[in-house]
Amino acid sequence: MKSCSLLFVIILLLLATVNPVLAQSSKESKQAAVYPLATIANTEVRRLHSFIVGDDYEISIALPKDYQNSTARYGVIYVPDEWLYFRTIYDTYRVLGLGGELPPLIIVGIGFPNTSTNYDTIRSKVRDLRTRDMSPYQVDSLDTPSMRARGVKTGGADKFLAFVKQELMPFIEKNYRASSEDKTYIGYSYGAIFGFYTLVHSPETFSRYLIGSPAFKWGKDKNLFIRYEKEYAATHKELPAKVFFSIGSLDEEFEGFIPAEKALRSRNYKGLTLKTWIFEGETHLSAPAGTISRGLHELYIAK
Repeated sequence: MKSCSLLFVIILLLLATVNPVLAQSSKESKQAAVYPLATIANTEVRRLHSFIVGDDYEISIALPKDYQNSTARYGVIYVPDEWLYFRTIYDTYRVLGLGGELPPLIIVGIGFPNTSTNYDTIRSKVRDLRTRDMSPYQVDSLDTPSMRARGVKTGGADKFLAFVKQELMPFIEKNYRASSEDKTYIGYSYGAIFGFYTLVHSPETFSRYLIGSPAFKWGKDKNLFIRYEKEYAATHKELPAKVFFSIGSLDEEFEGFIPAEKALRSRNYKGLTLKTWIFEGETHLSAPAGTISRGLHELYIAK
C-alpha cells in the first residue's frame, strides 16, 4: 500500500515537472509561427510630406536590379493608387524586362501611410484620399460621411498635380538617378481621371500616359473628357505625348469611350501619338492587369 502511495506521489511530481516544459514548448511553437512579412525586391519606402496638399504620402520606389552597380540615369513610371496597382505594375514590368522588352526603369508608387492592419480600415482611408486627390472639382454630394469625418473633400486634382510636379518629382530626382525628361504616368479608374486631367492641363508633366477605364462622368458633367478636351483645343494645336487609352467592353463607362477617343483623334494634335484599345468581355474590375501589360507594350515597345 505504501509503495502504491509512493508511486502516485512520484507520478504527480513528474507531471508537475513536465507540464511547464510542455507549456513553454507550446508557447515557443506559437512564437515561431509568426513569419516575416513578404517584401518586394529592390524596393524602398519613403515618407514625404506635401505642404501643398497638407498631408503625408508613403512613396514606394522600385529600383532596377542593377541600380546599385551602375551610374546610369533611368526613366520613371509614376503610379497613383499604390495600394491597388503598384505590385501589378512592378511584376508586369519585371516579366517584360526579363526578355529585354522594357528598358530598366524606376517605378514610383504614390500611396498613403497606414498603421492599421485591418483591410476595411485601410480601404476606407485609401478610397477617401484617392477621391480627394484625383477628382477634378469639388461636388458636395460626392463627399462621403467618412470623407467628412477625415476632413477631406472632393476636387483636389489641382493640388495633387502641383504636389507631383513641385514636390514629388524634385524629391525623386534629387535622391535617385531619375530622368527629368523620361517620365510615364499610369492611371486606372480614378487614376485615369487624373491622368486625363493632367494631359489637357499640363501635358508636359509626362511624356507617356496610360489612361485606363476612366470615369467619363463626374458630378453633373455627362462627359467631362469632351468638355476638358474642347477647352484645351481652343488654345492649343499641339499635344506632345504618347497616350494609351483603353477600356473594357463591359465597363459601365464604355459608352463614353468612343466619343472621347474621337474627340482626341479628330484634332490632329501635333506631337500626339494615340493608341486605343478595347478589352472585349472585360469589366471595370477585370481589365486592370491586361491594361497594364498592353499599355506598357504600346508605350515602350510598339512602333
